[in-house]
Amino acid sequence: MSTNVSLIIDWLKHTDINLSVIARNTGISRKSLYNWTKGSKPTLKSLEKLTDYYNKVIERESVKLDSTGEMDKNYVIQIMKEKMNLQDEKIKSLEKNIQLQESLKYSENAFKEEQSLQHDAWVELKYDMITHVQLSMQKGKLARTIVSAGKDLSVMERLLGYTEKELRNDVFCEGETYAFSDGHPIDSIISKGSKKRLSKYSVNFPQVFDTIKTVIGNHYIPINITYRSKHNTIHNADTYNKVDWRKKSVVSKVKFNS
Repeated sequence: MSTNVSLIIDWLKHTDINLSVIARNTGISRKSLYNWTKGSKPTLKSLEKLTDYYNKVIERESVKLDSTGEMDKNYVIQIMKEKMNLQDEKIKSLEKNIQLQESLKYSENAFKEEQSLQHDAWVELKYDMITHVQLSMQKGKLARTIVSAGKDLSVMERLLGYTEKELRNDVFCEGETYAFSDGHPIDSIISKGSKKRLSKYSVNFPQVFDTIKTVIGNHYIPINITYRSKHNTIHNADTYNKVDWRKKSVVSKVKFNS
């Protein structure tokens, strides 16, 4: 016997399961079971039957049994309530996930729709020139590189009185990198009010880039800029800036109002 005989008999003496129930489940008479609790020794065959039953009961030892050997009624009710509560929690959690998914789907669709509308508007914009600026961090400072001032600078040449060479090399300084805090040669042809508006964006750009660096898509920011000519005449222009947060790229369409 793998199970100690004294352990089985000791269990038989102290178990809450009625001897009649044990007798019914083992085929051993109630009288024999009773006699064993009083010191009588069981036969090998009877002990094997009792051991099998004992092992089954031990496997269910975490389950509360009443005096008849059946699961306790109150315990069953408690278990069922716990299962129902758990099920309710799972349902609520599932509902929240569904709501979240629907919300995200709606937000994503709304964002895509807005992006599509802004993109269509951007494509239709008429402009006199188009510039490409690359932003970067240089020694902890936000910097800009005017990659290209555009293919056609004729309108700016006519209004501001500069030659194309002067604009590209001395004003836009194509390909050269300048930190915003150090200024840029292009500042010389921009009014103080325009520089002040632009500085607000340059101050906030590092935080914005860090916050939404994973955002996919472009943002479109309109800014009015006032330019000064060689002869100190004023020329207003509307700039429509397409910002790619991930690439830190700004493409601007410029349309002069005069």
